[in-house]
Amino acid sequence: NNRKLFIFTGKNAVQVLAADGATTAALATPPADWAAANQPSFGMIHEGRLAAGGNLNDPHRLYFSLGTNHEDFTTTPLSFSVYPGEGERLVGGISFNNLIVLWKFPVGIYVIDTTDPANANWKVKRLTNAVGGASVLGAVAVDKDVIFVDGTGNFHVLSAVQEFGDASASNLTRKLDLYSFIKDNFNLGRLQFARGIYYAAKRELHFAGAGAGATLNTARFVVDFNREDMV
Repeated sequence: NNRKLFIFTGKNAVQVLAADGATTAALATPPADWAAANQPSFGMIHEGRLAAGGNLNDPHRLYFSLGTNHEDFTTTPLSFSVYPGEGERLVGGISFNNLIVLWKFPVGIYVIDTTDPANANWKVKRLTNAVGGASVLGAVAVDKDVIFVDGTGNFHVLSAVQEFGDASASNLTRKLDLYSFIKDNFNLGRLQFARGIYYAAKRELHFAGAGAGATLNTARFVVDFNREDMV
């Protein structure tokens, strides 16, 4: 099959750029739920399928394409409702360690266990409702872990997230005494547009966000994993 780039905006129909094409086209056979302005805001490849969600008319549901065609969501429909009574909406997800990890705003982290070959046996589990996510691109796989930013501007380590109790065990920002710096230098009201990427060659995590008083991503927060206290 051709390689394809999928573009999610949450407002417009999912666009697809195939192979060496110069123009995009709308996704061939999306779920019936993805109509008009009700479009998914994020997606990922997981276990050979395209998974996506964040549409306003069912904000707690994750949809899966066929394994043989990433544009086909209708021939054999597959989707999971992720604890619809908790949080406002799914804001993002990541494929990690044979699981899909999903974040809700303002709180809620969940996993879909897809390790069973039969998707009828896939299970949705809550990881915690003490902390959540803020941004579609606000979670980044780093070495053997995931770092994510929550709705208050704190950065967390996924492996330290606990099902019960507060979120302090996973809070990297508080442990490094950096929250005052972030609060003073970033516009916390624009965290939904924060985005991160891992620079593997230098073992640095870069997060871009709106600076204080700004509406565009003008500031960058860098975590150096070469430091002994970060390992």
